[in-house]
Amino acid sequence: MPPTAPPARAPDGVRVPPGARYDAEAAEAVVAWFARRLVHIEGRWAGQPFVPLPWQADRILRPVFGLRREADGLRLIRTLYLEVARRAGKSTLGGGIALRMLLADGEEGAQVYLAAWSTQQAGYLFHAIAQMIRRSATLSRYCDVLDARKRIVVRDATGVPTGSFLQVLSGEDRPAFGINPSCVIFDELHAQEDRKLYDALRTSMGSRAQPLFVMITTAGIVPSLAHEVHEYALRVRDGQLEDPTFWPVLYGIAEGDDYHDPAVWLRCCPSLDELGLRPEYVRAVAGMNAVPSTRARELRFRFCRWETASEAEPWVQIEAYDACDKLPVDTSTLKGRPAWVGVDMANRFDIAAVCCVVRTDDGLHHCLWRSFIPRDHERAQRPPYDALLADGSLEATAGNTTSYQAVYDAVMDFCARFDVQGIAVDPHEAQHLMQQLEEELPRDTVVAVGGTCASQNLGVKETERLIIAGKLRTGGNATARWAFRNVRVYTNRIGERKLDKERSADKIDPWSAAVLAIGRAVLVPIEEPWDGSLKWIDVPQPRSGLDLSVT
Repeated sequence: MPPTAPPARAPDGVRVPPGARYDAEAAEAVVAWFARRLVHIEGRWAGQPFVPLPWQADRILRPVFGLRREADGLRLIRTLYLEVARRAGKSTLGGGIALRMLLADGEEGAQVYLAAWSTQQAGYLFHAIAQMIRRSATLSRYCDVLDARKRIVVRDATGVPTGSFLQVLSGEDRPAFGINPSCVIFDELHAQEDRKLYDALRTSMGSRAQPLFVMITTAGIVPSLAHEVHEYALRVRDGQLEDPTFWPVLYGIAEGDDYHDPAVWLRCCPSLDELGLRPEYVRAVAGMNAVPSTRARELRFRFCRWETASEAEPWVQIEAYDACDKLPVDTSTLKGRPAWVGVDMANRFDIAAVCCVVRTDDGLHHCLWRSFIPRDHERAQRPPYDALLADGSLEATAGNTTSYQAVYDAVMDFCARFDVQGIAVDPHEAQHLMQQLEEELPRDTVVAVGGTCASQNLGVKETERLIIAGKLRTGGNATARWAFRNVRVYTNRIGERKLDKERSADKIDPWSAAVLAIGRAVLVPIEEPWDGSLKWIDVPQPRSGLDLSVT
């Protein structure tokens, strides 16, 4: 994209506060440096000069590097907060700023730190910067990239180290005290689970003449460290708080906006057209309509709407579920087929569920449930439990506490009828059951799967996919359908998901068991049936002179 014409004054929307001035020459030097020294490293623009997009130049680079203090000419802006949708190019921009601050800010012994919650996340940005250096003959002459240490060391024209360096830091490291940053690029602030690294870096820049602390993020969870900074940025932007050293740049959906409107997409992702992201937004909106439980996550990552812990959407549209529910499951045709079992034990006075998922060669997954409730528990006497008991999809067990024997018998019955390849058990209230099953079944058949996002993520997403694709068969099980309508899903800061029992409308135990089973099934690929043909494989011949005989 061609560069925008250099403005003689501050860009529109940039207010020059009292005691400051706008230095157009300094601002344009930075914009031009990006285009002259840096290149894109991915996609259709790979290898082309990094010409900042209009929003990157006018809303970030020009004000941050062009606003100066009248008294001494140093930069006015010391903190940049950028909140924008995922895939808008924010991290690449952050990498360019990091290189500018490392190599061309005039700071002796510059120390630039790339910070993130995890070393892996910070490593993504480091990799982008390393690639920019390697693709530039000029930058390569002055920078040594030490991949193993996630460090870049600067040399002068004679090859002598200058003392300037760039280093990765993460929340997984020890607190970063005793350092002296000239610049910090804090990537994906929303993922920070505590404030130790943030506070250590924020308070370590006092001895630098014109340090720059850059925070780059999408929206996150309320409450959180990132939301505190978001709220501060809003107050500065809206004039409720006077802080001329803090530069807030926020993109996102506003209250009352319709996420179906393409004009709203552009207000959330200013790179929408330049990066060809419209088709992604079309798919995302369609997915949000089909799977309501993804709505909060998509609004957060693509539309920069902050997600509250109390938000609860239905999991998948009931119409999609009913399309899977109306077809019966013929168990006589499934005997001996590969199957996986999930077990969600109850508290002593609650529903317990066992789900056996049987997979056929056409990719269909047939769900068979056994759900239990103590007969003498008062809940069993009232709706909807009384109707589900009458229907037979919910079974009453003797007494007023959960029957471990009934659950054990159900699991063993499934093992007798099908080729059960794995049993996933939520270990809560199930230690005795797991011990019994482990004594009866082959080693490693039974695995404990906890209730965390990391443990359930694969099963939740695969279950969604099967329902939407029409690949799940639920056989009209009334208890399963009732529980399905109750399900709510929780998404953590990095997009992993789990069924949320606390926020769900009522009991969801049959689907907790189903997700456990499907999470094991997805680990085993479907074998393609042999069509009877022979396929020849070309085996390379050994090079002349090699003796491959066995002695």
